[in-house]
Amino acid sequence: RPLTFVDFYAPWCAPCKIMVPALDHIEKEMKDTALIVKINADENIQLMKDYGLKALPYILVFKKDKIVFRYEGFMSEEEMKAVIRKYAADRVTL
Repeated sequence: RPLTFVDFYAPWCAPCKIMVPALDHIEKEMKDTALIVKINADENIQLMKDYGLKALPYILVFKKDKIVFRYEGFMSEEEMKAVIRKYAADRVTL
């Protein structure tokens, strides 16, 4: 899998909850393209600080251990898939 798609969420975050079914669907549908990782921000405060994240939901996409995409806020399933397709197909070497 060329990409790691990381979703920072919290159980109390309404937009985060709305994204769960979409992330679960993408995880199954695009399992060969991207690894989907869900990180509970409340349990990983230091990690949030390390990445300078101040809001939820927050998406980070890693390719070869480098962040290639950052997004703060709600994303629809189609938007998330488009990001995964774009960066999975991107032949640029990092």
